Amino acid sequence: MSKSGKNKTGLTNDCGGSVNIGSGAERGDNAAVRERTPLRDWLIIAAIGAVISLLVMWGRGAFSAQSAQEAMRYISDGFFVAGVVLAGMAGLAYCGNEGTFDMLFFGVKQLVRSFTVRDLTGQKESFYDYRKKKQAAKKPVLYILITGGCFILAGGLFLGLFYAV
Repeated sequence: MSKSGKNKTGLTNDCGGSVNIGSGAERGDNAAVRERTPLRDWLIIAAIGAVISLLVMWGRGAFSAQSAQEAMRYISDGFFVAGVVLAGMAGLAYCGNEGTFDMLFFGVKQLVRSFTVRDLTGQKESFYDYRKKKQAAKKPVLYILITGGCFILAGGLFLGLFYAV
């Protein structure tokens, strides 16, 4: 313990005997505060695409192929399927950003709230307010589409190698 009464865990012991735990940001712990950065988003989507691609390649038998041409075909399938899945995710996210599913989500939310939450104030959120809040919190989707396009291009490259071999 230091002179200020703080130990390594961030707990303080006042003379009154109270203990202040505090958050990671108050302690200067960067691991507790995770900011959403564009690079992190790109890496997560690329990792998802790589996992999908590897699973498709493994399922098709790319790692036990008898010839290079057969391996190129399976690798092309893996990249193409991952690219189409990512492009589809981007399309659904775009539709969600534009409000396509707002009425459905609002209705389900209100249905669940009617059975679970007791609102003592009597104030219910209107669809208009819900929609304004959702429109203010749009999420970027272009990076998902671009990553999917890169996977599709890689699939096309391996398809060209399939025909070249």
